[in-house]
Amino acid sequence: MSDNNKNLNQHDASGAANDWATTRVPMSKRRSTLNISVVMVTFAISMSGLFGGAALTAGLSASQALWAIFVGNCILVLYAGLAGAIGAREGLGTYVLLRHSFGRSGSTVVSVIFAITLVGWYAWQCGFFGLTINAMFPDAGFITHPVVAGIWGGVLMMLTAYFGMKGLSAVSWVAGPLILGAAIIGIFVSISRVGGWQAIAALPTEGPIDFATGVTMVVGGFAVGAVIQSDISRYAKGPYVSVGATAMGFMFAHGAVLFGGFIMALAVGTGDMAVAMLAILGAWSLIVLIAAQWTTNDNNLYSSSLAFSNFIKVPKKNIVLVLGTIATIIGAMGIGDYFASWLVMLGVSIPPVAGIMVADYYVMNKASYKTPDGYRYGGVSISAYAAWIIASVLGFVINWGIQSINSLIIGFVVYLILDTLFRKNGWNRHLGKNHILQPDGNTVVEA
Repeated sequence: MSDNNKNLNQHDASGAANDWATTRVPMSKRRSTLNISVVMVTFAISMSGLFGGAALTAGLSASQALWAIFVGNCILVLYAGLAGAIGAREGLGTYVLLRHSFGRSGSTVVSVIFAITLVGWYAWQCGFFGLTINAMFPDAGFITHPVVAGIWGGVLMMLTAYFGMKGLSAVSWVAGPLILGAAIIGIFVSISRVGGWQAIAALPTEGPIDFATGVTMVVGGFAVGAVIQSDISRYAKGPYVSVGATAMGFMFAHGAVLFGGFIMALAVGTGDMAVAMLAILGAWSLIVLIAAQWTTNDNNLYSSSLAFSNFIKVPKKNIVLVLGTIATIIGAMGIGDYFASWLVMLGVSIPPVAGIMVADYYVMNKASYKTPDGYRYGGVSISAYAAWIIASVLGFVINWGIQSINSLIIGFVVYLILDTLFRKNGWNRHLGKNHILQPDGNTVVEA
């Protein structure tokens, strides 16, 4: 066997063992269109969708909520579709792709922020899992105590993330249709219970939420999830598969779950999703809640482990075990609740990251990232971080329009302007040392 073939085989073996966390997924390892579509659609079916929909009852009527959900999902499809298509074209996960726009060291900061956010969601949902189990079996003893149930639930959800895409696919095939079906049934049962659509539309809502805020909440509830579509789409056989699955996932599946959460909460008159689903659908709906948590939470942990793989050189499966254990304990003890208070900021601060990534790939690099042996990654991109900061600040400051769209467009435009200025004037666009890609396609060393 030649040295080149030997190195290639070793590279393929190491990449497969680590679920291709930091290397390209070979075309021979890409998954079927149906498989990818199911995973991407069920990824959009989340617990945050049910609770996000219920939260919209604090100010929006049924028709306003429907439009807010539609507009918010259009924004998510826009940047999730473009970001996911990059992953499908290049076969790379989000955090490796961000090295090109944010720099090798700079992408680490983004990875840490995303990873902490996803681990926070995982912890929060582990805690809620324990509460759900306790509500289902309040008199079953020690095993259904909220803390204990949160721990064993977190362990179960950790297992599917541990097995990578195979584990996600297995759960998605079962949980996705169940959750989506419950949301759709919940919509019709709620409307019928109240007395028809006109009766639902006439129900009073009180609270501080206006239409623009509602749209931002819809986007914020899945802001990071939309950016990290490449983590799943890198296994797709082409960009059109990714874009189609993303559109279906957000416009149909995510939209139905959001509106189902809104309608059930509105009909019962409570923002407590477990109480609302019990009243509308009966005890079996708590099984749906468990499935919703599982199919979302294993994706959270999976993507978080990919983020940490960007800068921690240990096998991804080990990262899953460590992060999952920490998050499970935090969530079961109820500490994870504190993460929820600042997640609303994601609707404004995360879309610019996608705008920058899209601008860098489609405009500055003409839809191709070439990374041959010896490719140099910059350290920290000045133009990317300046654009991110400017877009986030202006997104919060500007009061007209929809903040998520504002920050997304500002990030896209400012990055193009700054990066073009740097390139045309021959200025150094990066701080710190460059990094050189080694022949194994994985190792990166400082120049």
